[in-house]
Amino acid sequence: MKTLFVCRENPTGTLRSRFTLLASATISVIFLMGCSTVQRTIVPFRTFVKEVLKYEPFQIARTDDGVGTIIDFRFGYENINEAPDTCWPETITKKAPSPVAIPTYSYSSENTAGGNASFNIPFNHLLGTNVQIEAALHDSRVKSVEIRFDSPFEIRVEEGSFKNAVKSLPSNPQCLQDMRNPKNLLIHSILGAKGIHYEFKTTNNFAMSIDVPLMKYLQFNTGDTNKYLGATSIAFTNTIYFGYRAYQVTEIPTAEGKDFAFREVEISELEQRKLLSHDPSKRSQ
Repeated sequence: MKTLFVCRENPTGTLRSRFTLLASATISVIFLMGCSTVQRTIVPFRTFVKEVLKYEPFQIARTDDGVGTIIDFRFGYENINEAPDTCWPETITKKAPSPVAIPTYSYSSENTAGGNASFNIPFNHLLGTNVQIEAALHDSRVKSVEIRFDSPFEIRVEEGSFKNAVKSLPSNPQCLQDMRNPKNLLIHSILGAKGIHYEFKTTNNFAMSIDVPLMKYLQFNTGDTNKYLGATSIAFTNTIYFGYRAYQVTEIPTAEGKDFAFREVEISELEQRKLLSHDPSKRSQ
């Protein structure tokens, strides 16, 4: 077995600058001092989000509907019941992000059966309906595809802040009704970045200039092909959310003096809820 050194996170707090040793059968990567500089890794991104950062990956990464969103699951996907602005004041919806450390990812042809990518490179859908970034590994000139996250961050709202803000919910009874449903969850933390860059590295680890043959593999439409020709990276420059944590509301007060109660939903339970949502008899109505 090879080993993977990673910057581990306190599940109830921000990322710590310390080392934890994990076992891995396929990866070798070292985070350097303070977890601010990293070597490359091909650890599957969803695995890193779940096992290291302790966030549940969104089934489909999104660009909005973060902290304060009330969700359930439909066919394995996060389904939005109430957007944050519908229920919550700006003390919840405009919470400032905090920086986190996320590695640069390198998906190599050596680990993808000679170019037949066995790892799905994340976030293709943000670049276009038919885009397949991993298909670049079919180009014999491309040794690896490197993914860099711009200014990764987390946004967390503490339980106490929700309890204070919930006083405004009676003005929207639908929010309270949704929170009473035990199948619904309240997103309280978000993991994201302010953009993503993809680079295509040659055998000498140089960034390859994007040309027409490479773009044919990637399946961009004509307009975007012309946009990127001659560049050394492809960029998605909007904010993206790719992980979350959630509460279940376990008590909604029906009398004066009582308070709301929240339960942290473990990642294993989120995965189970997603799985069960494929069964129509178990889905939220």
